[in-house]
Amino acid sequence: MDLLSHEEWLDVIRNLPKSKATGSLGIFTKMLQHLSPIAHDILYYLICKIIQLNYLPKQWKEATVFPITKPKPFNCELSNFCPIILLETTCKALIILLNCQLTLTIINEIIQDAIDNNNELWILSQDMGKAYDRVNTFQLQKAIDRIKLPQQFTHLILDLFKDRTNQVITAYSKMSAYNVITGIDQGEVILPILWYIYYNSLLAKINKQNLGYTISRDGVN
Repeated sequence: MDLLSHEEWLDVIRNLPKSKATGSLGIFTKMLQHLSPIAHDILYYLICKIIQLNYLPKQWKEATVFPITKPKPFNCELSNFCPIILLETTCKALIILLNCQLTLTIINEIIQDAIDNNNELWILSQDMGKAYDRVNTFQLQKAIDRIKLPQQFTHLILDLFKDRTNQVITAYSKMSAYNVITGIDQGEVILPILWYIYYNSLLAKINKQNLGYTISRDGVN
């Protein structure tokens, strides 16, 4: 995987959303955007080393959970809470960069395949609700390997979801940290494309074997 240029990294920092809450380290977007030139160089060097070594800092995996009640009676049911994961700002900036590279690569390959084979091409967007909670990281690795992404990229992305801990914010204090066993945090910007990769092998298998049903005006076939 090619390293990003210094200007590419600064462009990501400049375009980070300013209204997002920070993670447990307390680093806000404005802090990164107002770093001195020397501090920007140091941060850029750190990001390049993370990409080279395929290793994310342990502190980036310690997220905070902020439970927000849904617009319905609570009734002491945890399902009536919507857990918001607060992730580290610097980590989010790196994942935004990786997400852009991955998305452009996949879209370009799909478009090129449609051009080469003179196929019709449809691109759609879908809201999957709680789909990310059910993603198994072991199966995710197999799905990523299936499309032959660079191993360095794969290791770095999967490391994001290993050895993670969360803490829940309450009205009194933070609860004790707990290990995240399964699923992937919904706050990550790269998740939609990872979800597509995760389920694409299943959809391809169904399509290859002509399984399922086709609904038309004449009925269900």
